Amino acid sequence: MTTVSPEPDPSLLALLDVDPAELDFERAAAALDQLAKRMEQDDLPLELSVRCYAAGVKLAARCRELLDAAERTVTQLMDDGSEVPFDDR
Repeated sequence: MTTVSPEPDPSLLALLDVDPAELDFERAAAALDQLAKRMEQDDLPLELSVRCYAAGVKLAARCRELLDAAERTVTQLMDDGSEVPFDDR
């Protein structure tokens, strides 16, 4: 007897079609969070899980790219040019 996997959620498929380069940080982070939560449910077929993982890697890279750019901007804007760690308050 063959088990048929349920059709994937259209909102999940939409996340897989998103071009991370077109997203700002907040949208990329939200999409990454949605993918992670969906994958944690552990009911996806293997092929779809791999597609989700690949999309997550691209979204994480986009988030890192945008964070790096923001850090460079903040560093350039500092009056004396010295770098201050972001976690110092």
